[in-house]
Amino acid sequence: MGSRAATSAPPEASFSVDDRRRRSSSPSPDRSLGQWLAWQSALHPEAIVPGLDRVRPVAQTLGLETRAASIEEPKGKSDDARPIRIVIAGTNGKGSCAAFLEAMLSKAGLSVGVYTSPHLLRYNERVRIRGEAVGDADLIEAFERVESARFEVPLTFFEFGTLAAVDLIERSRVDISILEVGLGGRLDAVNLFDSSIALITSIDLDHCEWLGDDRESIGREKAGILRPRSPCIIGDRNPPRSVLERAQALEVPCSLLVRDFEPVRSQGSLRGELGESWHWQDAAGVGFADLPPPGLSGGHQLDNAAACVALMRTLAPILPIEPAILPDAIRQGIACACVPGRQQIIELPAAIETGRRADSTRDSSASKASSLRSVATESPDKPDKGVIRLMVDVAHNPQAVRALADRLAARSSERDIEISKEGISLPSAKPASGGGRRPTRRAVCGILADKDAAAMLECLAPAIDLWYAASLDGPRGRLGLSLLDALPEGAKGRAFDSVEAAIEAALAESKEDDEIVAFGSFMTVMRVLRFAAPDPCRAPDPCREI
Repeated sequence: MGSRAATSAPPEASFSVDDRRRRSSSPSPDRSLGQWLAWQSALHPEAIVPGLDRVRPVAQTLGLETRAASIEEPKGKSDDARPIRIVIAGTNGKGSCAAFLEAMLSKAGLSVGVYTSPHLLRYNERVRIRGEAVGDADLIEAFERVESARFEVPLTFFEFGTLAAVDLIERSRVDISILEVGLGGRLDAVNLFDSSIALITSIDLDHCEWLGDDRESIGREKAGILRPRSPCIIGDRNPPRSVLERAQALEVPCSLLVRDFEPVRSQGSLRGELGESWHWQDAAGVGFADLPPPGLSGGHQLDNAAACVALMRTLAPILPIEPAILPDAIRQGIACACVPGRQQIIELPAAIETGRRADSTRDSSASKASSLRSVATESPDKPDKGVIRLMVDVAHNPQAVRALADRLAARSSERDIEISKEGISLPSAKPASGGGRRPTRRAVCGILADKDAAAMLECLAPAIDLWYAASLDGPRGRLGLSLLDALPEGAKGRAFDSVEAAIEAALAESKEDDEIVAFGSFMTVMRVLRFAAPDPCRAPDPCREI
């Protein structure tokens, strides 16, 4: 996986006197948000340095509250200075769960502050307060406060942003905050802050050079967010033993997916394409009936939504709401959750002239992108005529790509594609309905060099007709030619120097009813959306009527 890979986790890093002296000159007061972010990127020589030694003294100087309200104490008896706080760790599903929880809590009438990472289109997305991304001016003021408080401490980009985010959320005096761990858990900057309740989502192999090369090692790092006797919801169907052992050692009351709660329907667990109501029930068969389909796409979102329902039920005793409000808030929050780039489908008009060559000039690319942007709309699963359907997914590890493959397999039956246990076979004599031509599914992919590209591509290869392998720049970038080499034998594709060139070629070669799947990294999806549909959640309220 990489030179740092090991089954044992890295020790907590600390900063030395030499580190303290490595202070860059502070940015001028008039710098823009972009200039601040560029300056932060250069502040520490390493992008990732595990440990809490750097952030702790800065948080203390800022006066940030690291403790959290306790569910063990009756409502009104806990220290008012301690905020109600949710901390989320896991390999996949953290951002989706944050979206579900934000929607549920907001529908209950509570004010919510959310910190997630990475962002997709704008840095401001990382901090949401009362349903809105924070503005540039607020972020800059928070950065200035962190800079004044850090003295000589060399913070990484993520540490700087985490402290600024928590500072903004605390100053907003919201009812509850949701913090998403960036990497691992035990040594992540977010873990400086205690939780009233923790949520651990699905765990799989990712960031192995930092967290260890097996699920047990990675689970041990994720379990670092647990606190003695503070409850935890575990949304992994088969959690690593290391997580359960850590919970037992700390006397953490855990609710586990499958053992203690599960999403079900009359025919059994709901695992494929979503379109029907479902039920949440605990081990005693008690729960919520006829819940709406999640606002986020994919069968795996049922597990995420179910974990969030379990968390809301556990957290209810200290929420400043009437208990009778909770069921409706949960229902509406499930349907309303929106976060771009998670198996999201966007319709693009096939009628636009897309016959330009992929090596067209930059000006023509921009012109075509502008035309596409003006008519791109988020799509239900039943398209209108005359469209190309673009699915974007930030899946960037094998587990996430398997979930994407499941979604494509479920959708393939609607395209008259035969599904077999071995994979997906394309019948040569079965045309698509109405058009006499079987729609083509293209994939635009860009994958970072430290990811298991071969495993990811193998998962998806049976569902893809043509590959458009894009180069990603930067120190972790991978060439498109390298991705072509990693494709399974028999796969057809071409390499491109950039994501923009790849998506332009895919659009130019697509016809009515064709599909394009863009995946592999946040960077890939970001560039595809900026090119084709820069406002993927543009509806003012994505809630359905319930």
